[in-house]
Amino acid sequence: MVSRSRMVTVLSSTDCPSTVTQNGVPISSWRPQETFSHSLVGTIDCVSRFRKPEPTNNTVMIKPQDVLILLKLVAAPTSRSSLSALAFNVGVGLSEAHRSLERSAVARLYDPEQQKPVLAHLREFVLHGVPYAFPAERGEVTRGIPTGFAAPPLNQHFHVPEATSGLIPVWPSAKGKTMGYSLKPLYRSAPEAAERDPALYELLTLVDALREGRARERNLAAKELEKRFSS
Repeated sequence: MVSRSRMVTVLSSTDCPSTVTQNGVPISSWRPQETFSHSLVGTIDCVSRFRKPEPTNNTVMIKPQDVLILLKLVAAPTSRSSLSALAFNVGVGLSEAHRSLERSAVARLYDPEQQKPVLAHLREFVLHGVPYAFPAERGEVTRGIPTGFAAPPLNQHFHVPEATSGLIPVWPSAKGKTMGYSLKPLYRSAPEAAERDPALYELLTLVDALREGRARERNLAAKELEKRFSS
């Protein structure tokens, strides 16, 4: 009896059909390998020459709400004690809050065991990634809530600049009492979340200064954020 090992035949690529199937399922998208095997029924079996690609490294696309949730955890570290409370306080659904923390964990911005942000990594991402990943979008003059250089803590350093024609950046809001040019929030629920938490409000306005401010505003915002991420 011929052993199975002797039934292995090496063929050129021209000996294998362009469309290969396994149990009737096309697998022509699989990656070719070096050898073919001869099946026990005497037909050429090209399946062994194809296999699925190795899994690639984990990749993740961070979303604006992920940054909002992480900033909330920086502002109020104990808020993670209840995922439902965290979701409510930032204005997202419970399932979205769960998925958000999963994305942040894959991106190494969140430690699921300690249930808190990895501050060193988050600092780098906020200072050097957020302004490019989520650039500011200006809009029409409207009534809203001050942000950027016009809100605490930066407003103590600035007067209304001439470059804005006497207007300041605001998040459009029916509750706002200040006229200014609209600045789209980092995430749609950010104004309501900031209203509930003054510390979060400051973090979000500093991030807005990074997203749309001039050089001096960005530099001051970066210094203020450094303090908060190192505390």
